[in-house]
Amino acid sequence: MSNNQSDISMSPDELYLEEVFTDNKVGTIRRMTPVTSEGLKDDSRETVYIGSTQMMTPAELQEMRRQQASQIVVPGQGSGSQIQIP
Repeated sequence: MSNNQSDISMSPDELYLEEVFTDNKVGTIRRMTPVTSEGLKDDSRETVYIGSTQMMTPAELQEMRRQQASQIVVPGQGSGSQIQIP
């Protein structure tokens, strides 16, 4: 492993403000807005859009749903809070 500190550094000339848009179902879109080192919009560079989605086989989708369903917290079970709301 190198002791050279310049191996890991952020370039102040290549900063972006990242915003994420999603429908929580099919995919996400990331909007990368270029900014200056002061955080102001850098009009000399173009905004970049990055879209992504995830495709699953029916078996993978079924397994994901099973895992999420098993995470449901039922009142009165587990070692969680004993607060009861009338």
